[in-house]
Order: sequence, then C-alpha cells, then structure tokens
Amino acid sequence: MIIFTVDSFKEVFHIHTSMKNNQFSTQYFNDGHKLHKLKRVSVKKNVFDVSGMYHEVITGCTFEFYSRSDIKVKIVEGEFHVEDLELTQQPATDYGVCASASEFCF
Repeated sequence: MIIFTVDSFKEVFHIHTSMKNNQFSTQYFNDGHKLHKLKRVSVKKNVFDVSGMYHEVITGCTFEFYSRSDIKVKIVEGEFHVEDLELTQQPATDYGVCASASEFCF
C-alpha cells in the first residue's frame, strides 16, 4: 500500500508509466481529510511530426479515483503543476465500529 500527496505525484506517475504490471495495487491519495483510492493514471501526450519522424511529448496526466474524482496535472519541463482538483468530499460513515477505530476506515 502506498499513500501519496500532491508533493509525490511525480513518483506515483513514474510507477504507473514505467511498470507494465503494477505491483502496487493499493495506492491512496491523502488530501488532508480523507484517503482516495487510485483507480488509474491517464497520460496526455502530444505527437509531432519532425522531418518525417514522430516525436511524443508527455504534457500532462489525470489521476482518476474510485470515488469518481480526478486530479488533472500539467507537466512543464519535468515539473508537475496541479491544473484542476476535483475531489468529492463524501462524509465518513460509521458502520458500527468503535469511535477510536472508525477514523481509520476508508
């Protein structure tokens, strides 16, 4: 299990793009209030034709979560900039777990 924040988008992006079989099946984004389980990372690419050869440039990515939320990130010269942050704030539901343990349910 991996828990990441905005500061570690770059590392999570490299995990998803460099590995064919993602061995880290449980990854969570910590927004400061709740953990959001990562569904996939969609990569945005621009393709250019340069003297008859195709050149691919990664311009951004979208982190998609199971909570139907997503975070759009723009990549400029290797730096990750959050472009759009759409996280749904769903209330935590207590399913009869004692109060001291319910804060760890997600």
